[in-house]
Amino acid sequence: MDKALIVGTARSSFNHNNTAGVTVAHVPGYKGMFGASAILPGEDDYAVAYHSSCGYSTVGGLSKCQSSITQSEGIWPFNSNKTYYQYSGHVRAGSVPVAGLYEDHGQIKTSGWR
Repeated sequence: MDKALIVGTARSSFNHNNTAGVTVAHVPGYKGMFGASAILPGEDDYAVAYHSSCGYSTVGGLSKCQSSITQSEGIWPFNSNKTYYQYSGHVRAGSVPVAGLYEDHGQIKTSGWR
């Protein structure tokens, strides 16, 4: 069970781009808590980091949820720009702003109407 929760295992378990024509809407939250937020990259809802809750195809420390985002990675002067893309057929829910919701994981799960 421990290996099932590893990002690489989850991402390689099936083709996330194959949605059979069904659009997958994502609802990211950024109301983290110190313990989880200290180990999750970027914004998170204390259970899921943005790279996962937004449906990005690669792991990264992200703070916005959109179809693609380019940001500087690394420490100057060794930094470089990296572009992150959402899986094909995956979008941010229309009622959710690019910055996500100021809600934690439990609040997002119970809001339900998005």
